[in-house]
Amino acid sequence: MRFIQLHKAADLQALTKKISGNAATLAQAQKLNPHLDLNKLAPGSVLLLPDSAELGDGKALATDSWDDFQARATSSLSALNQRARSQVETLKTERQGLTTLFKSAALKRLQDADPALKKQLDAAGEQASADQKAAETAAAQLEEMQKLLGGELGRLGKLLA
Repeated sequence: MRFIQLHKAADLQALTKKISGNAATLAQAQKLNPHLDLNKLAPGSVLLLPDSAELGDGKALATDSWDDFQARATSSLSALNQRARSQVETLKTERQGLTTLFKSAALKRLQDADPALKKQLDAAGEQASADQKAAETAAAQLEEMQKLLGGELGRLGKLLA
């Protein structure tokens, strides 16, 4: 069995030409990759392919290539998680700044004098709160995904061994 990751459109075009010419290879590839539409592969897609003469110049699954894939997948998700946590902190800081501003005497006087401004400021505060909550939810989901990724990659690695 082969493990490949398409890095660019040229990889995709070459693979498509090789697979589409052989119905048996195409059927095996679809069976090994039920999560993908082989007609709509994009760069970055990871495929499991059967060993066959038609795919002779592809990379066979080797420990170092699997380890490399695991490391890239883990580090990518970790970086995404870190960016999400950073965004949560930024939104929290911005919301604290808004709260301080909204409590200022000068802004309270303006709000008392202009009911439309008060409505706009209330809406802005609610939106800031909703944005922060959405970012916290996304960050929590990414953390959970990161926890699950290690186990899933470990199980997949055993299947491919």
